[in-house]
Amino acid sequence: MIGHSGAGKTSFMAGMYKRLGEERSGYGMHTTDEEQHMQLKRLADRLSRGQYPEGTDVQSSYLFNFTRNGKPIMPIEWIDYRGGALTSTDKDDKELKVLTDQIADSDALIIFLDGTKLNELRWETQCEFDIIISCVELALKKERKHWLPISMVITKADLITVDDDLLKGLHYFDMFLENAQYSDVVKVSVSRCTVTQDDCESTIYPFLFAMDGILPNYIVQCREEEAVCKKEYKEQSPCDLIEGIFFLAEQLLEWAFVIVSFILQKLLKWIFGINMNLWSWTTHFKWKYWKRQDWKEATRNRKHAEKRVKKVDKDIRKYIKKQKFKIYGK
Repeated sequence: MIGHSGAGKTSFMAGMYKRLGEERSGYGMHTTDEEQHMQLKRLADRLSRGQYPEGTDVQSSYLFNFTRNGKPIMPIEWIDYRGGALTSTDKDDKELKVLTDQIADSDALIIFLDGTKLNELRWETQCEFDIIISCVELALKKERKHWLPISMVITKADLITVDDDLLKGLHYFDMFLENAQYSDVVKVSVSRCTVTQDDCESTIYPFLFAMDGILPNYIVQCREEEAVCKKEYKEQSPCDLIEGIFFLAEQLLEWAFVIVSFILQKLLKWIFGINMNLWSWTTHFKWKYWKRQDWKEATRNRKHAEKRVKKVDKDIRKYIKKQKFKIYGK
C-alpha cells in the first residue's frame, strides 16, 4: 500500500486489524508474527478508545494469513511503503525506482488519497499525485502474467461534505482512470473510507477488492510450483526397486544408515572385489526422496487452493457487486 505521509495508512491498518484481526467467523486476517500481532493489536485497542495512531515514515512488511471461519486460505505479504518516498522531485531517485519495481512485482495495490487534500487541491498536492501516477504507470509497462487490482481509497471520508464528482483532486486522476477502463492488465476501484472508534467496516472493501485479484493468481502460482517440483523429481534418474529399499531404510533406520552403508561397501569389496561407493547412492536417494516430498506438499497446496479459494472468490465477487463502488476496467 502506498500513500503520502498523513494520508491515513496507519489508521487504516489499525481499523482493518480491529475489524479482521480477531475475526473467527467470516473473513479474517491474522499475522503469523507474534510481535507484529501485538503491535497491530495495540493500535486497534487505542483506536477503540478514540486514539488515532501517529503516522510513520518507515517502510513496514507484515506477514498475514487470509482466513475464513478461522481456517487459513492463503498467506499474504503486506508491504506498507513509507509516505516520505513519494515527495521526491528527483526523477532518478533510487527509492522511487525501488517503489516502481515493488509495484510491478505486487499482486495488488492500495493507494491512499487524503480526502481533505482532494477537497482543496493545491499545487504541492498535484505534484504528489503526479509521482503516484508516474510510479504506477511505469510499473504497468512491465510484462505481467495477471491483471493488477488497484484500490484507490479516499481516506478521512467523514471530514468530506461533497460528492466524489465535486472532489477537485479526484479529477486529477481522470486520465489514469479512463485508461484503466480499457485496460487488460489493471482494474481500479474508487471507494471512501472512514475509520473511527465505532466504525471500521469500510476498511473491508479495499482489502477484499484486492483479494479478488490475488486469489485466482494464487491458484496459478500453486500449479506452477507443483509443476516445478514434479519436474525436479522426474529429473532424478529412476531406480524404483532400490529406491523403495533405501526410502524404507531412511525412515526406519536413518540413525544407522551411514554405518550400514560403510559395512556393505567393505563386504562388497572383500567378497566380490567391487569398489562401490554406496554413500553416493544414499545421497542420491535421499535427495530424490525429499524432492518427492516437495512434490507431494506442492500437490496438497494446489488441491487446497482449488478447493477453498474458488468458493471464497465467488463470495467476494458477490460482496463487491453489492457495494456498488466505482470500478474501472474490463
